[in-house]
Amino acid sequence: MTNKLKKIYDIIVKNDFLISFSVICIMTVVLFIFDIGCPTRYLTGICCPGCGMTRATIHLLKGDINGAIHYHPLVFTLPVIAALFIFKKRINTVVLNSILVLIIIAFISVYIIRILDPYNDVVYADIHKSILYKIIHDILGGKYVLSTLWQ
Repeated sequence: MTNKLKKIYDIIVKNDFLISFSVICIMTVVLFIFDIGCPTRYLTGICCPGCGMTRATIHLLKGDINGAIHYHPLVFTLPVIAALFIFKKRINTVVLNSILVLIIIAFISVYIIRILDPYNDVVYADIHKSILYKIIHDILGGKYVLSTLWQ
């Protein structure tokens, strides 16, 4: 390996943010190409705690704060999470972990409230829309068998 390539390799390996950002970009492109959207919702039919975050970010970037909050009330935690990730080596571990635990608790709490809210049009649980349901349906060969399993 030449000196120049070794320097580039060292920069990439030492920079967690660059690697993570690259993986996220690649995953986003793949999910977009195959029109999957949320992988959790695609597989199970149940929205994940982060569902609506992309739409919320788009609304926030357009200046539509109400729309952003509608799609995900925790959209404003994204800059905090990014800052924590970027500066994690400069932040006390106890403080960093405490903030992350609080953010996780907030996401889980908001998720439970949203999934139980019958008027929420962003987060839902509908196994009939999942790829797993469709595969099992095809294997078992009929609606009757699956409808008795999930009643």
